[in-house]
Amino acid sequence: MGAVEQILNELFEENQKKEYRHVLQLDHLNECLTKENPVLEISYCHQIKHTEVKGKITAVYLDCDEKNHLHHFALGFKIYYDTIEMDEKQQLMRYYDQLKQSILENDHYIEALMAMA
Repeated sequence: MGAVEQILNELFEENQKKEYRHVLQLDHLNECLTKENPVLEISYCHQIKHTEVKGKITAVYLDCDEKNHLHHFALGFKIYYDTIEMDEKQQLMRYYDQLKQSILENDHYIEALMAMA
């Protein structure tokens, strides 16, 4: 399962996944995130199993390649259940799981991280 699918499965019901899948696709992010427009905020509010879920996904531009295509970006999550903010440990665990999934999906990420170290 890809990182986008993991995000969709954790945050959205089946009937909402199509809309948010489009918004989180690399082609769409490539159009929206630029050096001139470095932040994209995606707010949502819906019900999952009788619990109101509110939140915001924030995509942040980091850099582009020589053809001006988005190369690196970061995703941040602010999630509320019943308007109570998730505790920091839950947020960090979710971030860790998504980062791990991204690294497993992209061998070049590992090479980039190793080069940076």
